[in-house]
Amino acid sequence: MFGIHRNTRHKLRAIVVAILVISAVMSSSTITRADAVTTAMSSSTITGADAVTNWNAIAVQALATAAPPRPGPVSFLDLAIVQAAVHDAVQAIDGRFEPYHVEIPDASGSPEAAASKAAHDVLVNILPGQIASLDTTYHDYLTAHGLAENDPSVRAGELAAAGILALRANDGRVPNPLPPAFIGGTAPGVWRPTPSNPPTGPPPSFAPMATPWLGAVPPFTLKGGDQFRAKAPPPWLGASPGQRGPRGWRRMDLEPSHASLPGQPPSRGLVSRQTTFSGGRPRPQG
Repeated sequence: MFGIHRNTRHKLRAIVVAILVISAVMSSSTITRADAVTTAMSSSTITGADAVTNWNAIAVQALATAAPPRPGPVSFLDLAIVQAAVHDAVQAIDGRFEPYHVEIPDASGSPEAAASKAAHDVLVNILPGQIASLDTTYHDYLTAHGLAENDPSVRAGELAAAGILALRANDGRVPNPLPPAFIGGTAPGVWRPTPSNPPTGPPPSFAPMATPWLGAVPPFTLKGGDQFRAKAPPPWLGASPGQRGPRGWRRMDLEPSHASLPGQPPSRGLVSRQTTFSGGRPRPQG
């Protein structure tokens, strides 16, 4: 029914997703879900509003009222899944850009209906306790915007949502049960709790790491979580205090060069000598 597109280069639309998420979170503390739905129903009240931004607002409020609440920043990942499905649904019809993951050949119809169906289907999968209210929101949205529920584009939205949900199934963003609190350690280079400023928080001082399991969740556009990570920690991290220098750093010395140019005093030519500390004595490195 649909093909899988694995080339994740040039995914600039991730920037758009980030902007939508940030703007939605900024407004989520002052707007109720009913307000968001009402605003979405009347797109003329929003400058340049469309189904993508309308359903992003609906998704934010649905996730904000999730029961049980989504842990930590997991709602950001949920919103990314919604928007990835919306993108592939619209892209299947519009054809101007590269699909994120799902290729749907011969799609046609209304991009607005496709976006609505894709967002709806992802949300009811993530929030099964809100199926009834999300179904009502979906049907009312189509009616308010003159969109038919049997529009051929609805199938594109359905396939896009199914493909993205399959891609992110069991991605570990909400482990059950949640892992025990991670409090780190005191060894060099190991994460540790720190005091907050102000001490009362938020978060409270010396709180454990908020969501340590998210480090293992597959990213959306990077090849892996370690793609831009340093390949290895500095060599001195594994050494005992006696094997490191006073501050655990390598030192770069400058000394007179004896390989000066003809007629140049030796004192004017400087070369570098890198040294490390081992047992309190410097060892030349080159």
